[in-house]
Amino acid sequence: MEIRHFRYFLAVARQRNFTRAAEQLGIAPPTLSRQIQDMEQALGTRLFVRQQREVSLTEAGAALVREAEATVRQFEFAQRNAQRAGRGEIGHIELGYVASAVYSGLLQKQVQRFSQDCPDVSLSVRESPMAALPGLVSEGRFDIGYIRSPMTLPEGVEAVRLDAEGFVLALPAESWLGRLPEIAPAHLHNETFVLPEQISGTLQVAAEGGYAPKLGPQPGGLVAVLALVSLGQGVAVVPESVVGHVGLPNVLYRPIQGSTASSWLSLIHRRFEKAPAVARYIEQVRGQFRGRGFCPGAIESARAGSLLQERACSRGTSGQARLHRVRQLREDQAAGHGAGIQCPQRTLAQAAGAADLRHQVTGRVPALGGRAFHPLQALLERGAAGLGLFERLHRGNQCIHQALVAHPGVGDVLQ
Repeated sequence: MEIRHFRYFLAVARQRNFTRAAEQLGIAPPTLSRQIQDMEQALGTRLFVRQQREVSLTEAGAALVREAEATVRQFEFAQRNAQRAGRGEIGHIELGYVASAVYSGLLQKQVQRFSQDCPDVSLSVRESPMAALPGLVSEGRFDIGYIRSPMTLPEGVEAVRLDAEGFVLALPAESWLGRLPEIAPAHLHNETFVLPEQISGTLQVAAEGGYAPKLGPQPGGLVAVLALVSLGQGVAVVPESVVGHVGLPNVLYRPIQGSTASSWLSLIHRRFEKAPAVARYIEQVRGQFRGRGFCPGAIESARAGSLLQERACSRGTSGQARLHRVRQLREDQAAGHGAGIQCPQRTLAQAAGAADLRHQVTGRVPALGGRAFHPLQALLERGAAGLGLFERLHRGNQCIHQALVAHPGVGDVLQ
C-alpha cells in the first residue's frame, strides 16, 4: 500500500459515499472503488459495508481510521519539513565568534534578525579563540564564525566583510601618557604592548609612529588583555567598540591622535556551503552588506600583509610639519613625561613622519628572550607571508629573532 491508499480510504470514511469522495479527490468513482478493493485485498479484510446510497465502516475499517489519520499527518509533516529544510527555514547552525563581535553589537543584531525570520532554526553560539576559529570552520566544527580581520584564512574558507572600526589605546590609569593632552603613535615608542588576538592594530600604530613595537604578552581575549593593562604590564591597542562596554579598574581609554589604523569584522564560512539553513544565514548577512564584497582566503591573507605597506607608504609629511612634531616630542620628554620619548635624533625624525618605513626602520629594540630584532622591516618587505609568520611565531611564544633569521628569505633583511 501507498500513502494515496490511506488518503482514499479516509475520504470514503468521512463522506460515507464513493461518488462524493471521488469528487473531493478529483478522480473517477470507478477508480476510487478499485483502489479501495486493492486495499482490502492487501489487508485481507473488508473495510466498508456497501449499501445502495452510502457505505459504513466495518470493525476493521473503524480501527484503521485513527491509524490512517496519524500516518497521513506524519507523512505531510515530514514532507513540509523537508521542503522547509530545503529553503533553510529549519535546521541547526553552529556559530563561533570573537569577543569584539559582541562588544560592537553586530553579532546580536544579525542573530536576532535571523531568528525572527527563521524561528525554527536552532543556533548554538559559542566564543572561540580567534586563531583557531577559521580552522574550526574549515573542519566543520563551526558552520560560520565572526572574526576580526585582517587575518589569514584556510583554503576553502571565505569572509564577508562587515563593519569597520578604528582603535583606541588602553593604558594604566597611572601611566605618564594619561597626562598628555593628546597621545600620538610616536609617544608609544618605548611602551610595552600587550597584544590582543588581532595584532594588526598594534603593528599599524607602530608603523605610523616609525618604530618597531616592544612586544609584551599575548594573553588571549580582550578582557584578558585589559586585565594585564590594569596590572600595569603595558598598554594595548584595542577596537573602539570596547569603550563603554568593558570597564576595568585602573584602565583608561584614549584616542590615538592622527592614527588611521582600523580593522573590520568578518563573517567567515565554507566556500561551498551545502546546508540550506547555513547558506540562508550567509545570504542574509551578505545581502545586508552587499557591495562590500567577500574575501577568499588568499585575498584576506594578502590584505593582511599589504595593510602595513599601505600605512607606511602614506606617511609623507612636509619638512616643516616633521620639525614641529620633533620639537613637540622633545618638549614632552623635557617635561618629564616618562621614558617613552628617550630615543635618538634619527628615531625622533622617523616618529615625526617617515615617508617609507621599509627603508628607514633600522634601529633595534629589545625582543623576547633578551635578543634583538626589527620585525617591521622584515614584515614590510615580506608582505602577507611576513605578517602571518610574525603572528604565528609570537603566538607560539618563540624567540622571534631566531625564527626570523632561520626563515628562508627573511633573515637577509636582519642586521
